[in-house]
Amino acid sequence: MMNTKALSWLFWMLLICGFTNQLSAQNIKVEEVAPGISKITFGGADPFNPKSFCDEKPDLKALAALPNANLPFQLNQIRVHQNARGLVIEIPLRAKEHLYGFGLQMNSFEQNGLKIRPVVNDNPLNNLGFTHAPLPYYVSTAGYGVLVNTSRYTTFYTGSVNKKAQTAVDSSIAKAAMLTTEELYKNRGSG
Repeated sequence: MMNTKALSWLFWMLLICGFTNQLSAQNIKVEEVAPGISKITFGGADPFNPKSFCDEKPDLKALAALPNANLPFQLNQIRVHQNARGLVIEIPLRAKEHLYGFGLQMNSFEQNGLKIRPVVNDNPLNNLGFTHAPLPYYVSTAGYGVLVNTSRYTTFYTGSVNKKAQTAVDSSIAKAAMLTTEELYKNRGSG
């Protein structure tokens, strides 16, 4: 058994997500299941998920003995949307934050900037998440971990600090269309 005290400083926050086909924003529920461990549920859980096969209960006494810590973001900053392909969960990521996990990965250790799809595969040829020991779980150097409690296929886009929409050209500049050669090449200075 792992030494809970030695490792739990990194795993102080564990997000367990349950998924269903019918999802609405009103179904988002947050509850503390143990000291330092929050469970965020969207809809109801699938009948078969990793947690449903786990009989082990958390060591509440050891968790209570750990020092309190704060998340690097607020829980209300987590965004959830449903689209035609499934569910999208967005969790804020700081610029110097690094992500590790997703089970035994053959060709990568740090997972930032990758598209990871934890899928069972006996001959993984790249670092897309295919492995003989996949797990929809990762930890952050900011001191939290995330477990997506589902047996369904999952895809993680990791390490994007800014969304594409946020990095787009400022709308005031985009609206000022350059209609002539002079406008297009006008020296606007820097800063």
